[in-house]
Amino acid sequence: MDFLSQTFTLSNYYYMFKYVYDTIGINYFKGFKNKLPPIRYIGIDENNNQLVILAHPKDFSKHVNLLRIGLNEAIKKQTESEITIRLEDIKDEILEIYPSTTELYEIPNGFSGIFVNELGMKLILDEFHENDEVANISFIPVSDFGIEHKDIKLCGVSESFIRKFNMKDSLKNKYKDLYLVIGEMKDINIITGETIPTNKYNIVGGKRAYNENSIESTIRETTEELGLNVESSKIYKIVNKLIPLTKDIIRCTSFNVYCIYICPKKESDYELFINK
Repeated sequence: MDFLSQTFTLSNYYYMFKYVYDTIGINYFKGFKNKLPPIRYIGIDENNNQLVILAHPKDFSKHVNLLRIGLNEAIKKQTESEITIRLEDIKDEILEIYPSTTELYEIPNGFSGIFVNELGMKLILDEFHENDEVANISFIPVSDFGIEHKDIKLCGVSESFIRKFNMKDSLKNKYKDLYLVIGEMKDINIITGETIPTNKYNIVGGKRAYNENSIESTIRETTEELGLNVESSKIYKIVNKLIPLTKDIIRCTSFNVYCIYICPKKESDYELFINK
């Protein structure tokens, strides 16, 4: 794991995995959708090399020897050609690019705490589409005691969020008698590309890309995890409008949760949320 967890120059990462893909086939890791694996962008060294680490090094524990050969080939290739790869030139070839964990303290990941009434539930269910990350949507109530989740298996950031939410009387009172939107998360087999429901639930949202702020990542991840059609989705328009405006923000170590409510009294009220 030490080899997999080290910091690579972007050029070494790029040519190393190009060698691996040339050897075992670009479609070997079907879960990567023919792209290079996720990385974290660390910064620039004294020689102006861009530095990265693998976001999920354990994914490659069975391929360490091949990657070692690939790294040697990458170093040799650059020695012969003196070509330097830059992130702006290859970013579309990489599945996901995250910021360093240190940077997350300054610009956190973003999640949505979406609270709905019965009509809001209907709209969420009508517009939700199963996707690679979320199998289905569920709802948990907010009572005098806060968000109740005793019969739900939680994962991700949801436990930290709910614990902090339930300590704030102002939020409990504001969102009482509504329901928090949660999604059943999936695990992905990176070899086969198959996704499997986990029976564990999290609030929607997730990791921000290296070139996003928290608001942008919250809207994008929420849109993706709810499987929304941005061209026609009322939920997308509401989220896009309300997330940047909300003052109800739960701040944690490396993520923020932006709380909003969608609780129209009649279906025609949806436009009020979009235009308010």
